Amino acid sequence: MNQELLQKALEQLPEHLKRNLTKNLCVCNDVPKLTIIHAILNGAHTLQAIKAQTYASEGNECCKQQIERLLEYLVPEKT
Repeated sequence: MNQELLQKALEQLPEHLKRNLTKNLCVCNDVPKLTIIHAILNGAHTLQAIKAQTYASEGNECCKQQIERLLEYLVPEKT
């Protein structure tokens, strides 16, 4: 992962989404927040794509809302 690309992505996030990057966002499948951010930066622009790449949100979906917030901030809007 390009560090510059990652840094730019992190700058787009509000403070509360920048916290605990190395801790599991998806506790059911042990997926750290940073892994989900990397998946988004590598083209996983939907919840389904993130599930396919990382297995996050395949348990009881308790992390679904947090993943959707990351998508809102990191996926460019289609015009």
